[in-house]
Order: sequence, then structure tokens, then C-alpha cells
Amino acid sequence: MQNSDIRFTVIVTTHNEERHILQTIRALSNQRGLESGMLEILLVDDGSSDGTVAEAAASGSNILTILHNERAPEATLTSRQRALDLGFRRARGDIILTLDADGCPPVDWVKKMSQPVVDGHADAVAGPVGFVPQSGWIGAWQSCDVSYYLLISAAVRRIGISGGILFGNFCFKSSLYRDAGGFDALGMALTEDLQFGMAIQAMGAKIAYARKDCLVEFEPCKNFRELVARTMRVSSGRYSVLAAILTIVPLSLLLALVTAIVVGGAVAWAILAVRYLLGVALVAAAVWKLGRRSNWSAAFIYEPLVFVIAPAVLVRVLSGTPVAWGQNTYAR
Repeated sequence: MQNSDIRFTVIVTTHNEERHILQTIRALSNQRGLESGMLEILLVDDGSSDGTVAEAAASGSNILTILHNERAPEATLTSRQRALDLGFRRARGDIILTLDADGCPPVDWVKKMSQPVVDGHADAVAGPVGFVPQSGWIGAWQSCDVSYYLLISAAVRRIGISGGILFGNFCFKSSLYRDAGGFDALGMALTEDLQFGMAIQAMGAKIAYARKDCLVEFEPCKNFRELVARTMRVSSGRYSVLAAILTIVPLSLLLALVTAIVVGGAVAWAILAVRYLLGVALVAAAVWKLGRRSNWSAAFIYEPLVFVIAPAVLVRVLSGTPVAWGQNTYAR
């Protein structure tokens, strides 16, 4: 295979994903709609202590290269940022796609995700993410959460405000990473996908939001404790207009509730009911749009559970609980 033949590079960073990695590599190796030699897979192992690397090697994929992100105790970047940086700099394709190690992409994922970039309609594409509800309400709630996040991101992007992206399902021109100066220039962040997305949009990059036929599914958090830990990390991003919107909207429900309790009266309770149902409708629409129709009923519990998870996150932050991300832990 000649380097010049490679058009697409899929980068998968992994840390202790021996249960999923073989399925993921095989799904990527069997992508349809691409000419032979156009695709390479870079698996960056981020200090796995299980059989992740052995499982990946057992796939027998002839387009797979396994890289190792060595521990760097005094690094100025997170372990996950360094793993991604290693992959981005080694990529030979002019279009890079990122996927989490436990993701199962559709058979034509590379082709469909990259099409807006190939056609020149976008510089990057943010893809939808879903969670298989194997753990009851947690998977359904996470699907609501990520669907809502992407819906709001796409909406604000249309009016010129930077929207969010997820490295669990993303595609971009490789030149964007070089133009942004890499993570060394961007600095340490536990939400490296949001950081990178904001940076390239500030540079003028056009981001498209993919349809439901590009949906990648993942396993949800196993329990409430894990969900709180994940929320603690993903809510640690820097201030942005998007972050303000995502904070103010649920607070408006809390304000309506407090008003109804303190002031009382039919009008106050009616306002609360209308606000709550509008929130349910918005989340249900987001879930429906991304094809997660089996999860739409979880829209009724989405915002109420935000007010259960948020205090749990606050307790962790105030107690100094570190965030585990990749092979290291970090202060939030």
C-alpha cells in the first residue's frame, strides 16, 4: 500500500477496552463504499493494562497500525490529548475520523461521515452518538443527553455561535489540527473534543452535523456513580456561549419550580407545567431526530435527573475527587 493512496485515517484511542476493541476494529476494516487502499486505522493504546492490544492484533486487519502512548508524569497535556496527538500526527490521510474504542459504526460510516468534507461543503462533520440501553434508564438518559447536546450545538452553529462536537464520532480535514497548532497550543483540557471544536470554529472552519444514518452506538455507564464521574469530566469545559445556554435552560425550570412553590397560585403552577412540557418536547425531538426513538419516553425524566446528578457532581468537586481520564487522573 502506497502512502499516497490513503485518503482516510480513522483514529481510535483506547484504554482497557478488551471487550469491545475486536468488534470495533472489524467494523472499521469492513467499511463499504471505499476503494482499496484508501483507508488506514490507527489504534493508539493509552496505557491499557488488560488484553486490549492483543485483542486488536488478533483482528488480523491489514490496514491497522497499533501505536502506544507512553506515560508522561510531568506532561502538560492529559493522557488522552497525548494519545490523540500521536494519532493525528501519524495520520497519512488528508481526512481524519475519530471513534471511541467501544463504538460500533455503520458499515458505510467512513463514506457517509466524510462526504460533506469530500464534497467541499464542510471542513468537519460532527456525528451523532447513541447509547444502547443495557443498563435500564441510564442508557436512555445518556441518549437523551447527547442528542439534546448535539441539537443545541447544531442550532447555535446556524446563528454563528460555536457548537460542540464529540470525538466519539467526528471527521475533519487533517490540516485543521496543524493550523490550530495542536493540543500543545490549545493547552490541557479534560474536554479535548469541545476544546478542539471551539478552536477550529474560531479559525473559521465550517462544521456540519451529520444525520442519524451516521449514528455510532456505545455502551452506557454501568451505574449512577459512573454516570456522575462522567458528568464531572464533561462539565469541566471552559466558559462559552454554548455552555451558558446549556446551563441557563435547565435553570429556568428550577426557577419556575421555586416560583411555583414560593408564590403559589394557578398561574405559577401553569407556567411550571408549560416550561416542563416544553423541555420534554425539545429533548424528545432531539432523540427522535437522531433515530433513538425507543428512548423518547426518557425525555420525561431528563431534566429532573439533571437536578439529581448536578448536586452529586458538586459534592465530588468540593471534596477534591480527581477525574480519571485515560491512564491518569486529574484535578477538575
